Amino acid sequence: MLRIRATVALLAWLGMACPALGAQIQVPDGSSINAGLTAASPGDTVCVQGGTYYELVTLVPGVVLLGGWDAGFTVRDPATHVTMIHGESVRSCIVSGAGATAVNVVDGFTFHGAGGTPGAAIRVQGGSPVFSGNVIDGNRQAGIAGGAYITGGSTVRFSDNVFRNNSSAGSGGAVRIESSSPVFEDNLFTGNV
Repeated sequence: MLRIRATVALLAWLGMACPALGAQIQVPDGSSINAGLTAASPGDTVCVQGGTYYELVTLVPGVVLLGGWDAGFTVRDPATHVTMIHGESVRSCIVSGAGATAVNVVDGFTFHGAGGTPGAAIRVQGGSPVFSGNVIDGNRQAGIAGGAYITGGSTVRFSDNVFRNNSSAGSGGAVRIESSSPVFEDNLFTGNV
Protein backbone atom coordinates (compact mmCIF):
# COMPACT_ATOMS: atom_id res chain seq x y z
CA MET A 1 0.00 0.00 0.00
CA LEU A 2 2.87 2.36 0.72
CA ARG A 3 4.16 1.95 -2.84
CA ILE A 4 0.75 2.88 -4.28
CA ARG A 5 0.48 5.92 -2.02
CA ALA A 6 4.01 7.02 -2.93
CA THR A 7 3.25 6.65 -6.65
CA VAL A 8 -0.02 8.56 -6.36
CA ALA A 9 1.70 11.30 -4.35
CA LEU A 10 4.52 11.55 -6.92
CA LEU A 11 2.09 11.77 -9.84
CA ALA A 12 0.05 14.41 -8.02
CA TRP A 13 3.21 16.38 -7.30
CA LEU A 14 4.16 16.22 -11.00
CA GLY A 15 0.67 17.44 -11.89
CA MET A 16 -0.21 14.23 -13.72
CA ALA A 17 -3.49 12.40 -13.53
CA CYS A 18 -3.39 8.82 -12.33
CA PRO A 19 -6.01 6.13 -12.61
CA ALA A 20 -8.48 5.73 -9.79
CA LEU A 21 -7.91 2.92 -7.31
CA GLY A 22 -11.55 1.72 -7.36
CA ALA A 23 -13.27 -0.64 -9.81
CA GLN A 24 -12.68 -0.55 -13.55
CA ILE A 25 -15.87 -0.47 -15.62
CA GLN A 26 -15.46 -1.36 -19.30
CA VAL A 27 -17.58 0.16 -22.08
CA PRO A 28 -17.19 -1.82 -25.31
CA ASP A 29 -17.80 -0.24 -28.71
CA GLY A 30 -21.54 -0.09 -29.39
CA SER A 31 -22.44 0.27 -25.71
CA SER A 32 -23.37 3.42 -23.78
CA ILE A 33 -20.79 5.52 -21.97
CA ASN A 34 -23.59 6.93 -19.79
CA ALA A 35 -24.57 3.39 -18.75
CA GLY A 36 -20.97 2.80 -17.66
CA LEU A 37 -20.94 6.05 -15.70
CA THR A 38 -24.27 5.21 -14.06
CA ALA A 39 -22.84 1.86 -12.91
CA ALA A 40 -19.77 3.59 -11.43
CA SER A 41 -19.20 4.75 -7.87
CA PRO A 42 -16.85 7.52 -6.70
CA GLY A 43 -13.28 6.27 -7.08
CA ASP A 44 -14.06 4.05 -10.07
CA THR A 45 -12.63 4.37 -13.57
CA VAL A 46 -14.79 4.00 -16.69
CA CYS A 47 -12.68 2.69 -19.58
CA VAL A 48 -14.10 3.22 -23.08
CA GLN A 49 -13.09 1.19 -26.12
CA GLY A 50 -12.22 3.01 -29.33
CA GLY A 51 -15.25 3.71 -31.53
CA THR A 52 -17.85 6.40 -32.16
CA TYR A 53 -20.48 7.10 -29.50
CA TYR A 54 -23.59 9.13 -30.32
CA GLU A 55 -24.77 10.36 -26.93
CA LEU A 56 -24.59 13.32 -24.58
CA VAL A 57 -22.27 12.08 -21.83
CA THR A 58 -22.89 13.43 -18.32
CA LEU A 59 -20.00 13.16 -15.86
CA VAL A 60 -20.58 11.50 -12.49
CA PRO A 61 -18.78 13.14 -9.52
CA GLY A 62 -15.69 11.23 -8.42
CA VAL A 63 -15.41 9.00 -11.50
CA VAL A 64 -12.47 8.95 -13.96
CA LEU A 65 -13.32 8.59 -17.68
CA LEU A 66 -10.60 7.19 -19.98
CA GLY A 67 -10.93 6.65 -23.74
CA GLY A 68 -8.60 4.97 -26.22
CA TRP A 69 -8.82 1.31 -25.14
CA ASP A 70 -8.42 -1.68 -27.45
CA ALA A 71 -11.11 -4.40 -27.72
CA GLY A 72 -9.54 -6.48 -24.93
CA PHE A 73 -9.09 -3.48 -22.58
CA THR A 74 -5.42 -4.38 -22.24
CA VAL A 75 -3.85 -1.55 -24.28
CA ARG A 76 -4.73 2.14 -24.02
CA ASP A 77 -3.60 4.26 -26.97
CA PRO A 78 -6.01 7.10 -27.85
CA ALA A 79 -4.15 7.82 -31.11
CA THR A 80 -4.65 4.25 -32.36
CA HIS A 81 -7.99 3.45 -30.68
CA VAL A 82 -9.80 6.73 -31.33
CA THR A 83 -12.75 7.14 -28.98
CA MET A 84 -15.10 9.76 -30.44
CA ILE A 85 -18.16 11.26 -28.80
CA HIS A 86 -20.23 12.77 -31.63
CA GLY A 87 -22.82 15.51 -31.12
CA GLU A 88 -24.59 14.85 -34.45
CA SER A 89 -24.73 18.65 -34.97
CA VAL A 90 -27.62 18.91 -32.48
CA ARG A 91 -26.13 18.66 -28.95
CA SER A 92 -23.03 18.87 -26.80
CA CYS A 93 -20.78 15.85 -26.48
CA ILE A 94 -20.12 15.98 -22.74
CA VAL A 95 -21.43 18.01 -19.81
CA SER A 96 -20.06 18.43 -16.31
CA GLY A 97 -21.90 19.93 -13.36
CA ALA A 98 -21.02 21.69 -10.12
CA GLY A 99 -20.31 18.41 -8.30
CA ALA A 100 -17.28 17.58 -10.45
CA THR A 101 -13.88 17.81 -8.77
CA ALA A 102 -10.26 17.30 -9.86
CA VAL A 103 -10.90 13.56 -9.41
CA ASN A 104 -13.08 13.78 -12.53
CA VAL A 105 -10.35 13.31 -15.13
CA VAL A 106 -11.54 12.97 -18.74
CA ASP A 107 -8.69 11.77 -20.94
CA GLY A 108 -8.23 10.23 -24.38
CA PHE A 109 -11.37 11.32 -26.25
CA THR A 110 -12.21 13.12 -29.48
CA PHE A 111 -15.22 15.44 -29.14
CA HIS A 112 -16.66 16.13 -32.60
CA GLY A 113 -19.79 17.35 -34.33
CA ALA A 114 -21.40 19.31 -31.49
CA GLY A 115 -24.13 21.83 -32.28
CA GLY A 116 -27.55 23.02 -31.11
CA THR A 117 -28.29 25.34 -28.20
CA PRO A 118 -26.16 25.34 -26.14
CA GLY A 119 -24.08 23.04 -28.25
CA ALA A 120 -20.45 23.43 -27.26
CA ALA A 121 -18.63 20.10 -27.43
CA ILE A 122 -17.67 20.40 -23.75
CA ARG A 123 -20.04 22.18 -21.34
CA VAL A 124 -18.68 22.79 -17.86
CA GLN A 125 -21.29 24.25 -15.51
CA GLY A 126 -19.34 24.76 -12.29
CA GLY A 127 -17.01 22.38 -10.53
CA SER A 128 -13.36 21.63 -11.21
CA PRO A 129 -13.00 18.62 -13.53
CA VAL A 130 -9.82 17.96 -15.53
CA PHE A 131 -9.79 17.49 -19.31
CA SER A 132 -6.46 16.17 -20.57
CA GLY A 133 -5.18 14.51 -23.72
CA ASN A 134 -8.37 15.13 -25.73
CA VAL A 135 -9.07 16.41 -29.23
CA ILE A 136 -11.90 18.96 -29.56
CA ASP A 137 -12.43 19.14 -33.30
CA GLY A 138 -15.00 20.25 -35.87
CA ASN A 139 -17.69 21.59 -33.57
CA ARG A 140 -19.96 24.26 -35.10
CA GLN A 141 -22.24 26.50 -33.13
CA ALA A 142 -24.73 28.98 -34.55
CA GLY A 143 -24.80 30.89 -31.23
CA ILE A 144 -21.99 30.87 -28.68
CA ALA A 145 -19.11 28.47 -27.92
CA GLY A 146 -18.01 25.84 -30.39
CA GLY A 147 -15.32 23.89 -28.54
CA ALA A 148 -15.94 24.50 -24.83
CA TYR A 149 -18.38 26.58 -22.80
CA ILE A 150 -17.30 27.23 -19.21
CA THR A 151 -19.70 28.86 -16.77
CA GLY A 152 -21.04 28.69 -13.21
CA GLY A 153 -17.86 29.62 -11.35
CA SER A 154 -15.92 26.65 -12.71
CA THR A 155 -12.22 26.13 -12.08
CA VAL A 156 -11.91 23.43 -14.75
CA ARG A 157 -8.40 22.49 -15.89
CA PHE A 158 -7.52 21.82 -19.55
CA SER A 159 -4.10 20.18 -20.10
CA ASP A 160 -2.53 18.86 -23.30
CA ASN A 161 -5.68 19.07 -25.42
CA VAL A 162 -6.02 20.05 -29.08
CA PHE A 163 -8.74 22.59 -29.97
CA ARG A 164 -8.98 22.69 -33.77
CA ASN A 165 -11.45 23.74 -36.44
CA ASN A 166 -14.20 24.78 -34.02
CA SER A 167 -16.38 27.76 -34.84
CA SER A 168 -19.12 29.97 -33.50
CA ALA A 169 -21.30 32.55 -35.22
CA GLY A 170 -21.39 34.46 -31.91
CA SER A 171 -18.30 34.27 -29.70
CA GLY A 172 -16.01 31.57 -28.39
CA GLY A 173 -15.14 29.49 -31.43
CA ALA A 174 -12.64 27.50 -29.38
CA VAL A 175 -13.67 28.49 -25.81
CA ARG A 176 -16.19 30.79 -24.16
CA ILE A 177 -15.72 31.61 -20.46
CA GLU A 178 -18.37 33.23 -18.25
CA SER A 179 -17.97 33.91 -14.52
CA SER A 180 -15.31 31.20 -14.17
CA SER A 181 -11.56 30.81 -13.65
CA PRO A 182 -10.38 27.90 -15.79
CA VAL A 183 -6.73 26.86 -16.10
CA PHE A 184 -5.19 26.09 -19.51
CA GLU A 185 -1.82 24.28 -19.70
CA ASP A 186 0.00 23.15 -22.85
CA ASN A 187 -3.04 23.07 -25.15
CA LEU A 188 -2.88 23.59 -28.91
CA PHE A 189 -5.36 25.99 -30.53
CA THR A 190 -5.53 25.97 -34.32
CA GLY A 191 -8.06 26.82 -37.04
CA ASN A 192 -10.77 28.02 -34.64
CA VAL A 193 -13.12 30.81 -35.80
